[in-house]
Amino acid sequence: MIIVDENLHDQRINVSDFWRKVRPHSEYCIVAVALRKERAREVPDLPRRFFRPPAFETKALRVEKIIRLAPNRIRYYESDRRVQSLLWSD
Repeated sequence: MIIVDENLHDQRINVSDFWRKVRPHSEYCIVAVALRKERAREVPDLPRRFFRPPAFETKALRVEKIIRLAPNRIRYYESDRRVQSLLWSD
């Protein structure tokens, strides 16, 4: 499931609220794309780039994660609720 929300990029919005809303599921991951409306053309590129890092390259590695994609980094958590952050690698 991919969610696109133009408000996820806004630093005035408490991003930690986003992380508390959904519990990880054992059969899929949830991916949120955080971009401003004027950058909407980048939406297809971010999920494609997301599949490249070894930590996410297979479905087995992605399931049970809640993921937030932004142009400069990937943030995610699993059932332990510890948010982890990775910079994009090209």
